[in-house]
Amino acid sequence: MNKEVVTTRTAKIFQITDEILKVEVKEFSNTDEADAKENHEACKKLANGRKMAILIDSRTVTTATPEAREYSASDVVSEFVIARAILTDTLAVKLLGDFYARKPKSPTRLFKEEKEAMEWLMEQIDNYNKTRL
Repeated sequence: MNKEVVTTRTAKIFQITDEILKVEVKEFSNTDEADAKENHEACKKLANGRKMAILIDSRTVTTATPEAREYSASDVVSEFVIARAILTDTLAVKLLGDFYARKPKSPTRLFKEEKEAMEWLMEQIDNYNKTRL
């Protein structure tokens, strides 16, 4: 497992299991398309070319531009992602997340509790691994 931590302008990104990366969104960040691309490149670097599940912790005061959300839901990003679990505890982020969750090609769900998000990600990883056999 990669122990490296990558810090970008809007997030801290690191590996928490062999197949799960965690993206901790920085408080008061406003993610634009360039930030979304930088975060995606950081995830790809940490994953070392493998598909990974992503746990996005956005339980902070944060925003993302429409272009950043569009890029994050694009095929370019989704082809690298097994599934995404988004942690949120604010209505604004939940509404944006609900909109975002309808777009990506990889399974995406919103959660309030990290334990539930991790259980769901592990199920998604198991399902993905079964299809690869």
